[in-house]
Amino acid sequence: MPKGKLLPEGEVIAAYGAAMVAAFQVLINCLEENGAVEPRQFPDALGVYMEMVKSSKGAVSDVTLAVLRDIRTATLTQISLQTQANLGCPSHFRWEFVGIVAS
Repeated sequence: MPKGKLLPEGEVIAAYGAAMVAAFQVLINCLEENGAVEPRQFPDALGVYMEMVKSSKGAVSDVTLAVLRDIRTATLTQISLQTQANLGCPSHFRWEFVGIVAS
């Protein structure tokens, strides 16, 4: 099998994970717009949770932590893009976790 090619089961799992991440992005956006959570509150709390369970051996599987990391990264990316739009950054720049870089 060529490298990078997923089995049908893997494609289903990847699609499910991507849909979950997208759903969390939408949910967090709605909660922030309604003032139910502050910007960064959810990804920061999720990061604290992830660190807590990492220190408890066997509490959460590596796969679960990987999905949580994807959700956290997606919500942080969403916040960065909203911040970029609010600051009026030109579209030829993109926000990255290490700073703003020309694209």
